Amino acid sequence: MKRQNVLNKKKRKKGFTLIELIIVMAIMAVLAAIAIPKYSAFRESANQKHDISTAKTIANAASGLVADQKISVPSASRITLDGSGANTDGTEIEGMLQGLPKSKTGVCKDKFFKVEVLSNGDIEVYITDGTNDYIAYPDQDPILQ
Repeated sequence: MKRQNVLNKKKRKKGFTLIELIIVMAIMAVLAAIAIPKYSAFRESANQKHDISTAKTIANAASGLVADQKISVPSASRITLDGSGANTDGTEIEGMLQGLPKSKTGVCKDKFFKVEVLSNGDIEVYITDGTNDYIAYPDQDPILQ
């Protein structure tokens, strides 16, 4: 009889108490509260670096097309890479990039890049939100930093 009571006690002690589960959940909540803001900042920084890198790639593509005389210098206006095909210079750049890049940063998220070929042959790349243009290459607008 005594042995049966010992076995029943062992069977009843399986699992965690409600207090233990609440403590674990509280610890997880504190860890999440610390980690989520840091992850968001890290992600935004990575998106900014991606946009700057994309702008450099676009500038290199435009530079190659200028060297091959497929883009005229100076260009009458900025070339918007929006996939419309309205600007043949933009179509040349899009073809060289094998796709249509879009911005991943803040106010310009999912917006287009613009390229300007200056009269001295320098190339500037902008990200546009439709109203404002933010320089991404060779310098960076503070909004992209």
